[in-house]
Amino acid sequence: MTPAGRLSDFGASSLSIRCDAFLLGRLGSEVARIYQDTLHSPVPARLQALVDQLTETSKQERETGPGD
Repeated sequence: MTPAGRLSDFGASSLSIRCDAFLLGRLGSEVARIYQDTLHSPVPARLQALVDQLTETSKQERETGPGD
């Protein structure tokens, strides 16, 4: 025989677990959406200039060879 209090505690914890799982799923979806939006946004101009500079430097080093 189980006390009635234990059954209601089990029901409440089960509901709590379902709510937590729902909230974590929702949070994960929101983070994924924000991350995806970030990936599709344009690169800031100064960062793009740095990337271009590094690409050009790398290209020049490959053309001249190492140690030249």
